[in-house]
Amino acid sequence: MNFSKNLTYLRKQKGCKLDEIASKTGFSRSQWNNYELGTSYPKFLDLIKISKYFDISETDLIHHDLELMPINKIIGEQKITNQLNEETEVYNINYKDLAEARKETIDCLKKEINHLEEKIASLTNKRKAG
Repeated sequence: MNFSKNLTYLRKQKGCKLDEIASKTGFSRSQWNNYELGTSYPKFLDLIKISKYFDISETDLIHHDLELMPINKIIGEQKITNQLNEETEVYNINYKDLAEARKETIDCLKKEINHLEEKIASLTNKRKAG
């Protein structure tokens, strides 16, 4: 069973100290420390709570060595999907901003061209008249 080793690994991956992870998950420091040391194990509902906090299956938390698993299994496929969706949204927003800026630039250039055409026509008329 890899449970205690995995808890330590996951806590360190989050960059938390014992006190921090215990308070974030609702356990006492000594209770969490005992889980990491392997001197006690959580009840089933507490195991579910821990696995949800780390976004990992109970099976992976208990039976697999997380240090050897691919990263997508450790951080949870849902988190990866959420991150990709957020990045896609950022790109879509940037694309919309770029499209709007492009349209504004084209409009500005059209106005400048019209202005120059009017100037050329005016100069041409003056030349013909003079």
